[in-house]
Amino acid sequence: MVSRRTKKSKSVPAQMMELAFATPQVVAHRLGRMARAGSKPSARDAKEFQRMGTEKVAAFAESWSAMAFAAFHNSQTLTRALLTPSGKRGLKAQVSAARRTSAGAMDIMEKGLAPNSSTSRSERKTFSS
Repeated sequence: MVSRRTKKSKSVPAQMMELAFATPQVVAHRLGRMARAGSKPSARDAKEFQRMGTEKVAAFAESWSAMAFAAFHNSQTLTRALLTPSGKRGLKAQVSAARRTSAGAMDIMEKGLAPNSSTSRSERKTFSS
């Protein structure tokens, strides 16, 4: 039987690097736009600045809620394994849960990065075109 690979998301370090390169470009563009607008921005600029703030708050909330859900799920998995009765099967479940928990920490980080990575990536593409 032939197994097919599904498209996997980028690794956490790759997402962090991408975010590290995209964020300064986006910040520079937006700060430049604010500086050009001056103390009395046009209606279009004021609307854009409002949208910028709203996007950041939404991305932050999405990131934190995804991380909280992943942490909750991770702690439930560990708790379930620790409450498994002792014995050969119980020990295997506990070892398996410990491995999943350590992998879960990276999963929590990945869930937290996802909203910010996609937003910065799309903004950078918008500004470069």
